[in-house]
Amino acid sequence: MTLSGAMKTRRTIVAQTFLALLLFVGGDGSAAERFYLSIPGPSLSYAHMFYGQEKGFFLEEGLDLQVLVVRGQIGISSLLSGEIDVSCHAGSGFVAALRGLPLKVISVVRDRPHSELIVAPSIHSPADLKGKPVAVGSLEGTAAVMTRRVLQAKGLDPQKDVLTLSTENTAVRYQSLLTGKVAGAMLIPPLTHLALEQGFKLFGRARDHMRYMQTGVVSTDAKIKQKRGASCAFFARGIGP
Repeated sequence: MTLSGAMKTRRTIVAQTFLALLLFVGGDGSAAERFYLSIPGPSLSYAHMFYGQEKGFFLEEGLDLQVLVVRGQIGISSLLSGEIDVSCHAGSGFVAALRGLPLKVISVVRDRPHSELIVAPSIHSPADLKGKPVAVGSLEGTAAVMTRRVLQAKGLDPQKDVLTLSTENTAVRYQSLLTGKVAGAMLIPPLTHLALEQGFKLFGRARDHMRYMQTGVVSTDAKIKQKRGASCAFFARGIGP
């Protein structure tokens, strides 16, 4: 991807996510409303959230955005219990919706995951990974699904050949890999690049083996009905990428 193409993609991500959030927020000039959102981790995909907080973009639209970093299952559970308003765990939200839970995927930016399975320098072939621990998120979460697909594509049985370990988040997986606690970990940029620079190896890219929503916005039917009323005027302004 060219530099201009990458910048266009980032602008699209910012615009789509911002518009999706504003489905729930009125622009009537009243005091900023506290609004909770969960993300999988502090990756580049969500950098615009923190940038918007710092620059006051969300406050200008009456939104006091609070970004929480949690695992996918926790994010969806918090969403269903009403503790948060929206979640960027699009993959986990989609799976939950397929199971009949009252969730809606509001927007999707990427349908191919950018996660990569990174392994220790001592791993030279798939056989070297047998019997070794591999770090994912929750055992039924997106990272675990992607890891299983990559392992299967390499001729390994995810249930028998490796020990899959549940970890808190991507940063913990990265540290576990650096300290040698695990032989492999499913990581996202920029941690993938940092690991490769330190001599770790790319074992497989998730996007080569599956399509899966990884960047998007999810909410419950109840929240959508409760907080979308005043958004029409904002969309009428023609805000876009």
